[in-house]
Amino acid sequence: MRVYAEGLLFLSLKVAILYNTSDYLLRFRTELIRSLQEAGLEVVAITPRDRSTPRLAALDVRWREWQLAAKSLNPFRDFAALLRLQRILVDERPDAMLNFTIKPVLYGSIVARWVGVPTVASMITGMGSMFLANDLRKRALLPLIHSVYRVALRSNRGVLFQNDEDLNYFLEKRLLRREQTLRTNGSGVNLSHFVWDKGKIVKGSFLLIARMIEAKGVREFARAARLVKGRFPDAKFILAGPLDINSGAITRAEIAGWEREGIIEYAGEQPDVRPFLARAEVYVLPSYYFEGVPRSILEALAMGKPVITTDWRGCRDTVEPGVNGFLVPPRDAEALALAMECFLQDPALSALLGSASRQMAEEKFDVSIVNRTMMDALGIPRVAAPAEACAIRDIAAR
Repeated sequence: MRVYAEGLLFLSLKVAILYNTSDYLLRFRTELIRSLQEAGLEVVAITPRDRSTPRLAALDVRWREWQLAAKSLNPFRDFAALLRLQRILVDERPDAMLNFTIKPVLYGSIVARWVGVPTVASMITGMGSMFLANDLRKRALLPLIHSVYRVALRSNRGVLFQNDEDLNYFLEKRLLRREQTLRTNGSGVNLSHFVWDKGKIVKGSFLLIARMIEAKGVREFARAARLVKGRFPDAKFILAGPLDINSGAITRAEIAGWEREGIIEYAGEQPDVRPFLARAEVYVLPSYYFEGVPRSILEALAMGKPVITTDWRGCRDTVEPGVNGFLVPPRDAEALALAMECFLQDPALSALLGSASRQMAEEKFDVSIVNRTMMDALGIPRVAAPAEACAIRDIAAR
């Protein structure tokens, strides 16, 4: 027996979280898992197997393998993934389900409806390469994608959005009902994990952390570095993040050319970005990707870094111009270079704006606030006394 209050789920005994990789689940949702467990819920993670999967055991999370080709457009492979997910959900019988990223949102919502999962919520973490104007093959599929979203989201109790542009797009295309929508400030950031350390900063250093793809503004960063180096030769430009194999990827050979030119230092993919953020004077993300709210910027804010980013969906939500950083037009290396030079011309500027960044992280992007919104989407009560929770469990067991 399940217990409901005023038509909402009062306590779920088991919550399934569906994600496209174990790595991303751990990187972005560890605090959410702990919040759900603290509310007395069992958490089941449903993801493909990857190098991070064994680490789920340390969180006391039960893992179910879901074979999914996240980038595939093959309808037969995707239908097979739907059937595999159906078997998992029939076996697990979760009381609630929370879906992240495009295919888990679409397929998870559809299959949850098939098998009768009582409460389903999804987060739109950005719209990704499917909506990039220069990818004509994918954009040709947009009418079909819209239709699938309409079917999939119909049964969601709540759909969470990280920026207004994505939310308005879904409403304008009539992919869901307004009363289903909830707004979060990105994915949030753990303020105890990303701590402001003012003692390690290397003056004149600019850091970009991203996947090595064009739409993250990696080439604009390199071009701006070349311009700034011509006037401030001691400035440092550090690039960190994994190489990519998808459309628009920046090759290792191209990065090596920047290194030989002396404009970029490439640190590769880093399991822990905090040492790099601690040393950077300014964080830079000149993205024109279809972001939700970039997690790397939130981590930079929490560590007290002034931010230079684009006046672009999701990115602009993290900067109040002149207060904690600067906004520049997308694809504009010259404007980016001028913004960087502001910090080189005024050595005191970064400390002033960095303080405002940390304050913004505390007031707006605390992960506990974002996680509370996600739990609201599932109908999980804000307060449940231990005795009350025990009583509910007794009822549910009958």
